[in-house]
Amino acid sequence: MKLITHNMLTSNILKGVTKGFPLKIKAVNVENVSVDYNRDFIVRLLPRIEYDALRSAVTDVSFN
Repeated sequence: MKLITHNMLTSNILKGVTKGFPLKIKAVNVENVSVDYNRDFIVRLLPRIEYDALRSAVTDVSFN
């Protein structure tokens, strides 16, 4: 799962869920995949990122 995509997911639509963000990650297998850099995409995306949630997700998938 891409961490940026994960950063925008929520489970608030589920009945009884009051705080559905950020979703918890339990990584079984972590794979790094290189992608081409797209400056315009990154510039548009940066204001939408919840950095505390992203930091938490990175910690969840780190095996250190």
